[in-house]
Amino acid sequence: MEKIRIKWSSKGMKRRKEICERFGFSSYLTLNHESEVYVRAEDLPVFNETVRRGFLTVLPSVKRRKNGEVSVCKTCSQRLSLLI
Repeated sequence: MEKIRIKWSSKGMKRRKEICERFGFSSYLTLNHESEVYVRAEDLPVFNETVRRGFLTVLPSVKRRKNGEVSVCKTCSQRLSLLI
């Protein structure tokens, strides 16, 4: 299972219930239309097609340090390049 941060597009928000049921995502959503989801390995091809069609966007995981600096997780950047 891959933990992935996604942002729902307006197109995806209209079909969110169906997409969540298909992939087993929770219905939790932030005010910015973002969710952290787990995608099973066997669902990755269909998930990638959902991203390609513009229903959602994959976001990089971001870590904030105590001094306020922001860094993108290296493994997340590598995973993003594999997904898209």
